[in-house]
Amino acid sequence: MSHRIKDNRNYKQRGILYLPDHVNTLKMHSRETLDHWITKALLFRLLRKMKHDVVTEFEITGMGIGDVFDITTSVQYEVETTSYSKFIERRRLDYERTGVEVIVIPLAKLPKDISEREKMLNEYVWE
Repeated sequence: MSHRIKDNRNYKQRGILYLPDHVNTLKMHSRETLDHWITKALLFRLLRKMKHDVVTEFEITGMGIGDVFDITTSVQYEVETTSYSKFIERRRLDYERTGVEVIVIPLAKLPKDISEREKMLNEYVWE
């Protein structure tokens, strides 16, 4: 089945919705795998160590739920289980919108060791 988002209403300008008390809290989606959640938690940790404000499991108007959004730099991080470069690029374009940089992180390409994974994730993080 082909996954394609229709942009009939200019949702490329869609907003990010979250409650003020969700800022700098790590939230989990009920269907996340442990591997996905650990990666999201490591991203959250890296960004918070940099004193960035972060939201997790936030709503994107007209799109759905996002993984991690760095409010400080306006960068959205999405952790994806599929690592095919065409899929990663398509996913990035699906999330693309005005004023937000989207970084898709292929989970399958990350090390299993948590310390090594955190080091590699640091390469994706914007300061």
